[in-house]
Amino acid sequence: MAAKPKLTPEQWAEVRKTWENDSRDGFAWLVKELDLPVSRPAVRKVALTENWTKKKQKNAPEKTAKKDQKNKVSKVSQKTETKVSETIIETFKSDAEEIERGRGRPTKYRNEYAEQAYKLCLLGYTDKELADFFGVEEQTINNWKLDHKEFFESLSNGKVRADAVAAERLFVRVCGYKRTESKTKIGFDKNGKEFNIERTVTEKEVPPDVNAAFLWLKNRQASRWRDRVDNSIKLDGETLKGIADKFTEIMEKARERQKAVLIERGILIDNETGRPVDG
Repeated sequence: MAAKPKLTPEQWAEVRKTWENDSRDGFAWLVKELDLPVSRPAVRKVALTENWTKKKQKNAPEKTAKKDQKNKVSKVSQKTETKVSETIIETFKSDAEEIERGRGRPTKYRNEYAEQAYKLCLLGYTDKELADFFGVEEQTINNWKLDHKEFFESLSNGKVRADAVAAERLFVRVCGYKRTESKTKIGFDKNGKEFNIERTVTEKEVPPDVNAAFLWLKNRQASRWRDRVDNSIKLDGETLKGIADKFTEIMEKARERQKAVLIERGILIDNETGRPVDG
């Protein structure tokens, strides 16, 4: 069972007690009268999970008159039908709201998720990692992007800023940079008291990082700096046919020349006569 939102167990117990001791069905009046910081579908979900049950109300004294008894039964039936109708309508409304925003189930989204997602994206979180963090499926993250504008903007801004900062740091390493180092020599007098002898400030130059430069160029100019160069030649069907025909022609001429040489040397033998073929 998911954690109950925003209310402590003691507060939920008080809400349950109020609802079970009241004859009214539904949960809209409960949220309104108690000014609860949760939605009606949320209360309904908890009630169904914990099996909230109405307390039995005391029955009014029965009337002996047959007419009065008939009227009473009629009124009770009407009241019951009205309550059942209200409950059904409320259930349909609740289900409709849940379907609209959560595809059949109450959404787990909270307003504070937008800021959390922004900070996580600054750390380089992917959508899958965000889903693991919030305890939902990756598709739910995509649904939240569509349903909550502030959540979508937080993800976009966080990822863009993270990429920009990373690119800036990479560019600094590509170009090299200078940094200042400060060193202080410490001495001690005859009493063992510490004092500064000399303080030196040195400016050091950090050379460009070859690996960082290569990574930068591979991403900025992939066609020139990628690891493997594509040397394959793409030819159309007509060109390939022309090459094949030319190859066949060359091979035919080569066979003719070879045959002529073999006949001239008396090496080529006729299979039927067993004699050298007369050139």
